Amino acid sequence: MSQTDEGGWRSKPSFMKWTACDVVHVTRHHWIPCLFVAGNFWLVCVESTTQMIPASSPPFDLGFVATRSLHRVLASSPTLNTVLAALNSEYLGSELDFPVGNSSFFYFFSGHVACTTIASLDMRRMQRFRLAMVFDILNVLQSIRLLGTRGHYTIDLAVGFGAAIFFDSLAGKYEASSRNTIVGTGSA
Repeated sequence: MSQTDEGGWRSKPSFMKWTACDVVHVTRHHWIPCLFVAGNFWLVCVESTTQMIPASSPPFDLGFVATRSLHRVLASSPTLNTVLAALNSEYLGSELDFPVGNSSFFYFFSGHVACTTIASLDMRRMQRFRLAMVFDILNVLQSIRLLGTRGHYTIDLAVGFGAAIFFDSLAGKYEASSRNTIVGTGSA
């Protein structure tokens, strides 16, 4: 058998094989995560279509003040900006930006910071402290870059960090309650 036949790294994710019954089962038995996903789609739609801050009156942000020189360098060097955009999306005009087009600003809170923080927390749970430290260092560098490209306000980064801790804790509680429900019903 090939690596793909055994469900290896080249195989399709399991959700790509779902039927309508599988979708109904997931929404019925895991409605809380489904509610979070629906809320995220709603948030993206609202924030993509709403003019948040007029360009004529940007707010005062200490992170923007601290990264003023980095912002000038990135604004004047589209190639460097695009290279950094390839590492993960950022906000000065680059072909690799997400969302496509010039929205008024990026989303509250920073999903980049939140995802990296969750990865770091997970590495700590797995006793992989050096890898967790690498994630933390990359997160700090990413935060500086996001401020320098004006991809997020400082508060977005701080709330992304806090949201990661909250959602990681919430996911742990959800997993524990799901495990207790399965054990309590006698299912395997």
